[in-house]
Amino acid sequence: MIQNALEIFIDNNLIEELSRVLDYPKIKRRLPLNKTIYLTLVRSISTFVFAQGFDVQCPDPEDDYLYNLALSINAKLLV
Repeated sequence: MIQNALEIFIDNNLIEELSRVLDYPKIKRRLPLNKTIYLTLVRSISTFVFAQGFDVQCPDPEDDYLYNLALSINAKLLV
């Protein structure tokens, strides 16, 4: 049997983006509860880290923080 461990890492930038996205009308229709509930859930199942700043230059500069987060924790996968 193969078992995989999955650990979710977050930082302030990711929480801020999630908070903003939860306000989109299309998302609100699919996730109708108060956004605080979703944010609390994500925080409760995730490990909070302080990401280091790397000289990342991805195609969308607004996503640099995701690469910084992944590199800071030596992630095997970025979803």
